[in-house]
Amino acid sequence: MSGIPPLPPLRIKEADGSPNVIPVFQITLSNGLTLYNNGGGKVTLDGSGSQGPAGPAGTVTIGSSITGGATPGYLLIVSDGSVIGQIDSGTFQRAIAFPISTGSGGTGRTTIGSAHTILGVNSSEASLSYYAILGSNNVSVVKSGTSIIVSALTANISGKQDSISFPLIVGSGGSGLQTAGSGTRLIGMDTSGGVNDYYLLLGSNNASVTRSGTAYYISATTNPGGGAGSVSSGTIGRIAYYPQTGTNVDDLTIGSAHTILGVNSSEASYTHYLLLASDNASIIKSGTGIFFSAVTAPSVGGNGASTANTYVVMDFTTDLSNEFRLIQSGNSVTVDTSNSMIVINALTQNITGKQDLIAIPLITGSGGTGRTTVGSAHTVLGVNSDGTTLSYYAILASNNTTVTKVGTGIYISADTGAGGGAPTNAEYVTYAGNGSLSNEKILTAGSSVTIVTDATAIYINAITNPAGAGGAKTVRIPMSVLTVKVNSANAFYVAKSGIQMDEAHMTFVDSGLGVATYWCEVPYNISATANWSLVIRHEPDSGAGGNVALTVCAKAVSDGSYMDVGTTVILSARSIATYSADTLALSAVGTGVFDNTMGLAQNQLLYVIFQRLGNNAGDTVNANWNLKSLSLQCDVT
Repeated sequence: MSGIPPLPPLRIKEADGSPNVIPVFQITLSNGLTLYNNGGGKVTLDGSGSQGPAGPAGTVTIGSSITGGATPGYLLIVSDGSVIGQIDSGTFQRAIAFPISTGSGGTGRTTIGSAHTILGVNSSEASLSYYAILGSNNVSVVKSGTSIIVSALTANISGKQDSISFPLIVGSGGSGLQTAGSGTRLIGMDTSGGVNDYYLLLGSNNASVTRSGTAYYISATTNPGGGAGSVSSGTIGRIAYYPQTGTNVDDLTIGSAHTILGVNSSEASYTHYLLLASDNASIIKSGTGIFFSAVTAPSVGGNGASTANTYVVMDFTTDLSNEFRLIQSGNSVTVDTSNSMIVINALTQNITGKQDLIAIPLITGSGGTGRTTVGSAHTVLGVNSDGTTLSYYAILASNNTTVTKVGTGIYISADTGAGGGAPTNAEYVTYAGNGSLSNEKILTAGSSVTIVTDATAIYINAITNPAGAGGAKTVRIPMSVLTVKVNSANAFYVAKSGIQMDEAHMTFVDSGLGVATYWCEVPYNISATANWSLVIRHEPDSGAGGNVALTVCAKAVSDGSYMDVGTTVILSARSIATYSADTLALSAVGTGVFDNTMGLAQNQLLYVIFQRLGNNAGDTVNANWNLKSLSLQCDVT
C-alpha cells in the first residue's frame, strides 16, 4: 500500500509578516481557552468559560465579560463588558483615537485641546501643540461660540503696555511711525527715500513760518535786508538773486504755479519745491495764498464718517479707533487692491514652499481617520505596527477561508468542506479523479505494468514475463513519503509554484541532521536474488551545487510482524554529487546492490530512512537540498 503524502508544515505568522514561524510543532493555549479533540484530526478552541458567554448567533466576540446584545453578522471588539468597536459589512467603527503624525498630514495629537485653543508648531519644529490665544498690550481677545475675535483697545492701558503701538508700514499706506511727534512738526520722507520721520517746519532766508491753530502760514520777509543792488543783464522769465554777499548775481527760473523756493540739501543753492498734502493734511491754493490745514476728525453727522465706526481695513491706522479686521493674504489666498477695489482670490495651483506640505485631515479623536488620501478598493483602515497611526489594509483569504467582495461588502467565510484541513491544490497521487482536488495525479498503468486495487490497497505490478519473453526483469517502484522526524525542523515537505507547472519535494536544510522516512510495497514477484538498490532524483535549492552527505537506513517488515524495530545501516556518510540550483540529477544511492546487507522478500513493506548530514565535512552544497523522488530498483520474474 502506497503512503499518504504528509501535510505541509504548519506556518504561523502575523499579518505584517513578522514573526513568521515554520514549522510549528506545538501551540500553547493561555488560561481561559479550552481545547476539544473532535476526532479525525479536528480540534476546537473554546474561548467562552472564564471569558464570559458567547455573543448572539452569527457574531464573533473579541474581549472579555460580554453577555451579548449584538446584531448577528457583526464582529464585536469588547473591553470590560463594553463594546468599543464593531465590523459590519466591511465598515470598522471604533471609539479609540489614533494620532496621525504630522509627516502623514495629521496633527500627531491624541486629545482635543481646551476651548478656544489652536494648533501650532512648537519650538522644536518637529511636532504640533495646543496654544491659547490671549490678549496682550492694547489687544483684547473675545471668545464667542466658534469665533475668536481679536480687537485693538482704544482706551489707554496703564502700565508698560501703554508704550507699545503697532505702526502701519509705509508700503501699506501708513506712516511707519509709532509716536505722534512734538508740536509744530510735519511728517516727511527722509533722505533714504524709504521711511518717514518728523520734521520741524522753519523759516529760512527771507521767509517765515507761522502756526495758528491747525494751519501753517509761510510768508516772505518784506524787508529781507542783506543789501541792495542792480542787475545789468538777465534772462526774461528768470529770477535774479544774490546767493551770497558780493557783486555776483545768480538767477533761476520762476517755477511752476504754486511752487515755492527752498534751500536744497547742499544748503548752497535754491530749488523750487511743490507743496503736497500727506496723511491728515490738506493744501488749498487760492490766488497768491497756499493754505495748509490739518484734517480734523469729523463728528457724527458732519461731512465725514465717524472714526469710531467698525471698519474692515487693509492697514491699521491711528485715525480709526474701532477697526477690527485687517485684510491680508493668507495660505492659498491673494488680496488685489488695484483699480480701487479689494479682490480676494483663492489660489488653485500648488503653492511652493512649506505651505504645500500642510494638509488638514480630521483627527481620529474628532471622528476622522487622520488620512489625506483614499485607500484602494476593498481596503480597510487599521492601526499599524507603531500603534499610533491608521493605515489601509487589504483583507485576504488564508487557509480554509474565502473572501468575497461584492459592491461595498466584504464577506469572509470559512470553508465548510471536510478533509482534515489538507490543501486541495497539492499534487496528490489518486486512483481516480476527484472534484474537490485541483492538482491531483491519477495513477495510470503504462506498458508492462498492471494496477490492481482492493478495499484498502493499490497494487502496481510489473508484467515481468510478457508473451514471447523470458528471464528476470529490472523495475523501479516509486517510494512514498511516510513522515519526517518529529520535533525537528531540518526536513519538511514543500509545495513550489512553477512557471509551467507546480511541484513538491522534501527539503533538507543545510545545517544539522535532517531525517525523512519513505516506504513502499515489495513486489510480490520479486526475484529470489533481488539485486535491489535505491535511485533518487534531487537538486540543490540554490547555488552552484556540490556534494550532499547521506546516511541511509532500511528495514523490511513481513505480514504479522511488529513495525517499530531496529533498522540496518545500508549506507554511511555517502557523498553524492549534485548539479547547480534547479537542475535535476538522477543518482544511484550506493555503488552496488544491498542484497548482502539486507534481503528482501515478497509481501514485505520496505522502510527507508534518509538522513542528510548537513554539518558533515563531505557535505559541500552549502544550501538546502531537495529530494524529488526515491525509487526501489529490483529484479522481478
